[in-house]
Amino acid sequence: MNSDSLADRIAFVDWIEKIRLDNSGTINLTPAPLRKDLITPTLEDWIALEPENPIPYRWLNTIESLTKAIRLDAEENVSKKKTMC
Repeated sequence: MNSDSLADRIAFVDWIEKIRLDNSGTINLTPAPLRKDLITPTLEDWIALEPENPIPYRWLNTIESLTKAIRLDAEENVSKKKTMC
């Protein structure tokens, strides 16, 4: 999948992260190699491409990135919930 276009990788990462969000009551079963080798690099590329888009910051899921997502979009409810935990 790393050889797919950035648009295809973004679509995949967005899809998998939405599934994780919708199933937050379950254990995170995203394999570490998938996160390290595909998800994180794709999110970094997405941020470089669209630095004003809060979604890749949300999916990066660090305190700093969630805070950035909220700064970019005050209606970023997913990030607000995560930073309050």
